Amino acid sequence: MIKAYTFKGPNISELNLRTLENNIDKAIWIDLYHPSVREEDYIEKLLGINIPTREEMHEIELSSRLYVRQSTLFATITIVTNINSLHPESHSVSFVLHGNCLISIRYVEEPSYEALFTRDKLDTSHEITGSYLLGIMLDHITENLADTIEHISHKIEETSHQIFKYSYTNNGISKTGIPNFKNIISNIGLSEDLLSKARESLFTLTRMLGFILQSPYYQDSEEKKQITTVMRDVTSLIEHATFLSQKMTFLLDATLGMINIEQSSIIKIVSVAAVVFLPPTLVASVYGMNFHYMPELDWYIGYPFAIFLMILSGFLPYKLFKYKGWL
Repeated sequence: MIKAYTFKGPNISELNLRTLENNIDKAIWIDLYHPSVREEDYIEKLLGINIPTREEMHEIELSSRLYVRQSTLFATITIVTNINSLHPESHSVSFVLHGNCLISIRYVEEPSYEALFTRDKLDTSHEITGSYLLGIMLDHITENLADTIEHISHKIEETSHQIFKYSYTNNGISKTGIPNFKNIISNIGLSEDLLSKARESLFTLTRMLGFILQSPYYQDSEEKKQITTVMRDVTSLIEHATFLSQKMTFLLDATLGMINIEQSSIIKIVSVAAVVFLPPTLVASVYGMNFHYMPELDWYIGYPFAIFLMILSGFLPYKLFKYKGWL
């Protein structure tokens, strides 16, 4: 799909594709959404440039993402979508600055930039150029990444409360119930996946910003200031994302530590139960032997004596463990 736009003052208007060939010099922004080979060839012939293909947009080499050919600037970044789902996605978006025109190439429905170019976003005193529109788009992408990192921060805070929410009694038994550590580890993994995608997007964005600042398109002081502000925001987001990554590592270690504590508590209970019931079992085993000469078998109080002895032999280890603070 091809959409071409021009600006009359602060107002955006869409150009008729049938007459685009005759009005290509008026196009300030051309948006290619999931373009076909035929549509790519059409734009390439109109502008005399090579549009990056989908395969080229996914190249990881820096030279394949950021380059200048015949005064035309090509830049590709990664954006994050579906942040509220269980499966967030990363998509490559390419921008081409060709003269006064900006070309965006994307294979994902998001983001939709038409709503950005309103009276509130556009500076009516500034000439509307492709480089100026690109600055607004990059600022919008940065805002979305900031929202994503804020979303991750809230999820990490909730996970932290789940891990450390117990209140233990003096004997170490949880009064509020044991959290579902399996779900907690799963939530940490999902947050880490989203954060890694956001950090990847931030890194590609900061490389792009540094690259385009060196280009002739951003020699104007106002536009250069716009990109510098976005770069400063991206740098602060990277620092915050690094902090969140370290916090998630701590939470994962804490969760595994809590699981070990719970397992140790279960093993301790089983061990204590085994020790407490071992002496009564020994007494019962002795008096269960079928020897002919056992004096206690003829006692009138032999049975109550054996019961009392089993209770006493189990009670004394229990009291010893309580005294030592092992229970």
